[in-house]
Amino acid sequence: MATATAIRNDEEGAASVAPDLQIYRDLQRMIATSDVEAIRGRWMFGRELLTERIGEMLPRGRLAEVATVIGKSKAEVGRRMMFAERFPSEEALSHAVRKYGSWRAITTKGFADTAPKKSRSTNPKPKQKATYGGKRLRNLHAEKRAGGEQTDVWKLQIAISQANQLLERFEIVGLKWDEHGDVAERLQWIYDDVATMVRFGEQALDVITATMDDLGLQRKLDALRIRMEDQSSTPFERENAAVLAKRIEQKMARRLERAHP
Repeated sequence: MATATAIRNDEEGAASVAPDLQIYRDLQRMIATSDVEAIRGRWMFGRELLTERIGEMLPRGRLAEVATVIGKSKAEVGRRMMFAERFPSEEALSHAVRKYGSWRAITTKGFADTAPKKSRSTNPKPKQKATYGGKRLRNLHAEKRAGGEQTDVWKLQIAISQANQLLERFEIVGLKWDEHGDVAERLQWIYDDVATMVRFGEQALDVITATMDDLGLQRKLDALRIRMEDQSSTPFERENAAVLAKRIEQKMARRLERAHP
């Protein structure tokens, strides 16, 4: 079997290695190592692939490419996409798990129950919006293909973007916290994990803003203010831009006080 790195463009139009296959490797590990999270992992896997569709189809060769890199059949990858399409929300996912109980039952009974009725409508379904992390990964790997050096800073950007891409797929507000009997203990662990992420993020922001000069900070502040007013951004993205803009304003004010005591 050819490996993912052996896939290249050829005269028949086969797909080249895409820049963002790591997300599928990570999700496959989640599926393979955790019975509890296996069904959710397949759902997240399918949701991620749905964002890559152009109209109703994946780019040519993409299905085979993803299947190869995780060591599964194209049919299995297709089932994961269908799963995410038939059960598009956290609520629908929870309902499917409660009603069918296993991946096999979901792909047989569940898919049959949710099979779309034939329609004469030719209007394509709207494509899911790509995640911020996914877009950043594409840009970073494009930079690599253009000959950019893979420094530790670049690797840090990759790691952060991969984490963002995974986490953005969760609908935190609507998450069903009572899905597991050990919810109290689970929440304790999640709190610690999120607190660790927040601490890392705070430290990283402090280091980055300290490294940026006054002009760099002003440029970032201007960009954030534009994003705050950009109606094409999600509410979360606009709110996040406002929080970061306030942080930079405070940083610039402290610099000014030190320069002119």
